[in-house]
Amino acid sequence: LQSLIVLQSSPQVSNFVISYKMAHFFRTVCLLGVVQHAGAVATLRNVDVSGIDAGDCASSPCFSLSYAIAQAVTGDVVELGPGTHSGPLNRNLELGGKAALTIRGVAGTIVDLQNE
Repeated sequence: LQSLIVLQSSPQVSNFVISYKMAHFFRTVCLLGVVQHAGAVATLRNVDVSGIDAGDCASSPCFSLSYAIAQAVTGDVVELGPGTHSGPLNRNLELGGKAALTIRGVAGTIVDLQNE
């Protein structure tokens, strides 16, 4: 007995039908992703204009976005606190091969990429 998976992204887009082999592959990949992600817990890394670039940015905020990214691992969240974040340590950022990293700012956060 063959099974089909039908994915519908929106009412305006036609349905996609995946063959049995692709459906099996899709289920396997999803299951592996769930198993792999089950033990992973995202760490919140904090950046604040009055922080210090020391430690892991989780227990106390660090100063620069680049330092927080360097401390983060795949799946972590880097959160910028309110205020204006500027200077060379907040631009030309390298993610260092981290596959999934969330960078977000709270209300009142400004990232100034022009001024020192």
